[in-house]
Amino acid sequence: GGSSGFGRVTADLTGPLTTGRRIRYRVVAASEWLESGFDNDERRLTLLPTIAIDVGARGTLVFDTEWYDQRGRDYWHMVPATADAQRGDFSGVPWDLSINSPDYRWTGNNVSPGLRLDLPIGKQRSLHVAGRYTKIDGDTDGQGLAALAEDGRTAVRYQYHEVSTWHEYQTDTFVATNFRTGRVHHRLVTGVEAGLSTADTDIGIGSASPLDIFNPVYPHEPEPLGRPTRYDVWRLGLYTIDQVRIGERVIVVPAVRWSQLATEDRVATT
Repeated sequence: GGSSGFGRVTADLTGPLTTGRRIRYRVVAASEWLESGFDNDERRLTLLPTIAIDVGARGTLVFDTEWYDQRGRDYWHMVPATADAQRGDFSGVPWDLSINSPDYRWTGNNVSPGLRLDLPIGKQRSLHVAGRYTKIDGDTDGQGLAALAEDGRTAVRYQYHEVSTWHEYQTDTFVATNFRTGRVHHRLVTGVEAGLSTADTDIGIGSASPLDIFNPVYPHEPEPLGRPTRYDVWRLGLYTIDQVRIGERVIVVPAVRWSQLATEDRVATT
């Protein structure tokens, strides 16, 4: 626990699911809350379950997931630039002043399952395959400070609304090989990465009612019209890395990578 209403609780549990420990699990969980001095009711919850399975004599297959949820209100905290504030005197500004309506909230969450296979192939070579999918959702409502009127007490505000969904697909496959050329030891890694990111976002910005900073009243504001942003990003990469050990103290790591990116604006093509 700490100041500004901060608190955090964590738990970590692990152990075998079968005799002989061939299948094992671990679960990490955390809950966090924070007021930040502005009564903004921030809450975060994280859950990280993992299952590991032995494959053959030395291989391992791991499934894991990250689940994360956060929410709060009163997103922006700004101090109006009054004449006194510009001279460094903030005593005339209410400490709990919020330009944003306390009733407006923000949320965000993501889920990210993945797997990884680490499998020896003989004594000097191993195969490693990993894949992950991530989805992130966000929803933000609020008002921000645009300017302070000449009367020194009326805040000119704007309204902001954003709804977004983001998807990520990522894979990485590589082979690691150990070998020698004379007295020089090599660890050669050759692999391919591939991924796709998709973004779907609607952002609306409009005017909001003015606010008396010394006697704030927050009327309900109509939601501004959102404008869409839709795009896909494709990624492909091929790479080779050689960790060369020369003697006991010198390691040289030459590497080469080829990458390609392609972006498609789905709004522009419709």
